[in-house]
Amino acid sequence: LLAEQERLLRLLPTQLTDPLWIPIIVATVVLGPLSGELFFRGMLYRMLRMRWEPPRATALTAVLYTFGGDPVAPFVPLIVLGIANTWLFEQTRSLLPGIVASGTLGLLGVVTIVLRNGLAFG
Repeated sequence: LLAEQERLLRLLPTQLTDPLWIPIIVATVVLGPLSGELFFRGMLYRMLRMRWEPPRATALTAVLYTFGGDPVAPFVPLIVLGIANTWLFEQTRSLLPGIVASGTLGLLGVVTIVLRNGLAFG
């Protein structure tokens, strides 16, 4: 799994000025979180919640969210995020907190990759 993650990370641009970073950041910080929350909490969780009690629906949604998530992110943080986003949805009845949480995690991931690889402008 780590070898696959490293292989995927090598596909990223090596300079911060590379225009490919624009769609990467948009997909990671906006589109991925938006589509993920619309599907996993907006559709799947609501469907499961009609059939099962919240803990069971939350657990299944979080596990499926993890398998459908970022291929380079570790399993545990994604499952925690899936559970947290479901809790946020239950508390607020809004997908926005989960979108913001997922987008923040995505942004932190991009920043971590940039810092770990010592990427620079120019």
